[in-house]
Amino acid sequence: MNIQGDRKNMKYVFLFLLIFLLVGCANETLEPFNEIVMVPGMTIESNNKNGRVKITYVGPLKRKYEIDEEQRIIKLFPRTTRWYGSLGIYNSAESIALLTFKTRIVCEEGQQHFNSIEEAVKWLNMQRPFNWVYRNDGLVFGFFRSSDRKQINIELWQIYVGGKFLSQFQESDFHRMSAFSYDYEKIPAEIDSNPRIVFLGGKKTDFLPGATDDSIVVKMSEE
Repeated sequence: MNIQGDRKNMKYVFLFLLIFLLVGCANETLEPFNEIVMVPGMTIESNNKNGRVKITYVGPLKRKYEIDEEQRIIKLFPRTTRWYGSLGIYNSAESIALLTFKTRIVCEEGQQHFNSIEEAVKWLNMQRPFNWVYRNDGLVFGFFRSSDRKQINIELWQIYVGGKFLSQFQESDFHRMSAFSYDYEKIPAEIDSNPRIVFLGGKKTDFLPGATDDSIVVKMSEE
């Protein structure tokens, strides 16, 4: 009897069950407080030095991602706590054990609220792996590939500046460490260790240094 091998197999079974339970327990209803970017009929297409991506609104929690010659409809999950500024929607592709034959697509969509343009630019400069492209109105897109992990990360954000009232959803150090999310390694060490205080009711920006308005194309179709 191979006791060591049996224990190893049981460890994998336990890991699979844990992932299944975590995904199954994730909230599947978009709440009024969730902060998203896309609306029905919207398509967003952009490219950075890592390639070109097209995102299409399919439903409140579904997006179609087209990368190179591949397209995939992905269900995202709404955040119930604010995590690194985001109260949007995400899919952390935690089912890696079930997708060993496919590239994982880790995606996030949401809003980022800042007190000033300078604060927003500092945040953009810190997120180096994503090679952000963004417009003067604060629409931000980025993605990068991790070939060794068979993974693609895609993020879509809308920046707002100058909020007037305090959000009832503030993040904490506990939320940062305990949120069911992906890849903590993507968070650069120089990001402030203290959670950002979020004020809502701000406006889209009129100007962002380094912006290129033609780098992100937004189209609307009639439903």
